[in-house]
This record gives sequence, structure tokens and C-alpha cells, in this order.
Amino acid sequence: MEMMQAETHIAFHDAPCCRGAQEWLFSMDDVYVRLENSQMRLSWLYECYAWGPHFYPFFWCDLRRMDTLDCGVFADLVETLLRRRGIECARIQQYGLAHESQKVFWKKKWASAGVDFSHWIVDDTFIYHELLVLNQNGAPRFFDTTNHRFVDENDPCASRVLYMKQCQPMSIPVVYNDILLKPLEWVPVCGKAPCFSIG
Repeated sequence: MEMMQAETHIAFHDAPCCRGAQEWLFSMDDVYVRLENSQMRLSWLYECYAWGPHFYPFFWCDLRRMDTLDCGVFADLVETLLRRRGIECARIQQYGLAHESQKVFWKKKWASAGVDFSHWIVDDTFIYHELLVLNQNGAPRFFDTTNHRFVDENDPCASRVLYMKQCQPMSIPVVYNDILLKPLEWVPVCGKAPCFSIG
């Protein structure tokens, strides 16, 4: 398997449609940060969107009409919001394995929407996923933006992840299961890594 997948970025029309969508999203986030009195809670976002298929390219203005987002758009969206809140974070890409029953369910979900799944279920074997790593009091913590939860090496799904890539440098070393991740390089983790079980 050749790992050439780039991390997801929501596309932007330099026009009122996308500017308005960004302004709406940031305004919503500002309100809920004050209401929930927390820099980490994102519950409002998960009340608006569920995990599911959509077409690419995906633009900011598409947020106004969609109610499902895949892991890549969730990761880019949450990364944007957390950075705006002043939280240091970086994107993590990973490839792993999944049970056959999970793959069958995921493929049916995507096919029923008429959306191609070959970019994340690769060669019918490997599962591609995106999440974040956060700097929490000087220590790295992995945050699954699809499931809205922190994950670690004790996660029951952890043993199925094979490779990870840290997409941006951070002010702290990012270590997972005693393995140092290198920015912009795929690293074999071969044992335990964040969970990608979704849906």
C-alpha cells in the first residue's frame, strides 16, 4: 500500500457563500464556548452533524446544507475551531485494519449515498482515518474528532492501527506507545495507536 493520502482541508470559495458560512460557524462556537464555560467542549457541533458520507470537494458553504461529515472534514473543522480558541493541536493521519463486518457496514453506508469510499477503505483492506493530537499541559493527547473523545494506548481498538503521520510540527514531542512521531513522516506504530472505530 502506497500512503499518498493528503490530510483533508475544507475548500473555500473566495465569495460571500463561504465567508458567511465561516462567520456563522465561528459565531456559534463563540456562543457555546461562553455557555459551556469550556475550551474543549464541542457538543454543539455534534448536535449539528453526524458521521457519514458526502462528496468532494467539500466547501465551507456546504456546511449550511449538510448534516453528515466524514472523519477528514470533522478533523479539519475541529482543528480550525480549537486553534481559534488558542489550543495547540496538529492533525494525525493513520492507516489500520478493521473487522470485515465493519467494512461491510461502512461500504453500504457510503454506497447508499452514491459516494465513493475507495479513498478511505483502501484495497478493501486498510482503513484511513484522521484525528488530532492536542497539547494538554505539555503532554500530547490524541482526540478522535469523529467520536468526540480522547483515545489512548488502552483503547480496545488500538492494536489495529499500523501507521501514523503527524501533519504539523508542535512545541512538544508527540509520543504514542513509546514511539516518537515525526512531523510529515509516516511512522509504523505496529501495536497500539488511537482508535478509528466509527459509525
